[in-house]
Amino acid sequence: MTNKIQLVVALMIGLATVVASADERISHQIGAFSSYQDTGGAEGADGAGLKYVFMLDEVAPKLDCGFDVRASWLVLDTDKLSGVDDLDIIPIEVTALARYSVFGRTELYGGLGLGYYFFDDGEDVVEYMNVDAETGFYGLSGIEVHITESVLLFLEVKYLWLEADIDGAAVDNNKLDLSGYATGFGVAWTL
Repeated sequence: MTNKIQLVVALMIGLATVVASADERISHQIGAFSSYQDTGGAEGADGAGLKYVFMLDEVAPKLDCGFDVRASWLVLDTDKLSGVDDLDIIPIEVTALARYSVFGRTELYGGLGLGYYFFDDGEDVVEYMNVDAETGFYGLSGIEVHITESVLLFLEVKYLWLEADIDGAAVDNNKLDLSGYATGFGVAWTL
């Protein structure tokens, strides 16, 4: 599983490098963030990740449009799940974004996204348990504040719709509902 995350990070950095100077109307950001995912079927999950943002600036006055690609690693609190000692979520997500400049160095953004969610059950989980990778979708909104011309802080909220199939665990209908609100904050650098 670690090799998949390393591959995604390498692809994100490679993509940012290739298109960094393609057009002066195009802006790029690379960021690191911490996040917490409230889930319906478990206590919640927290972790960290990396994101790459590609935006076409000034599509309309003060409005930018583009995409956000991110990968993260979340550790799920499994106290509510009998027979499950350890379960991590590895989301790979893509978001279509719109960003609006409110005033000065502050911008609001929002979008809709699609993700593919891998699950790592570690070595502490009962051997017969299997969690299938699943597709989920979400809505995202946030605010970013530029500290300098190239450094910004961001805070975001999203709602995720995700339900995973679990074989061999004592959960309702062999489904794990991971739908819920998530919060994240981090720092990004404009390239």
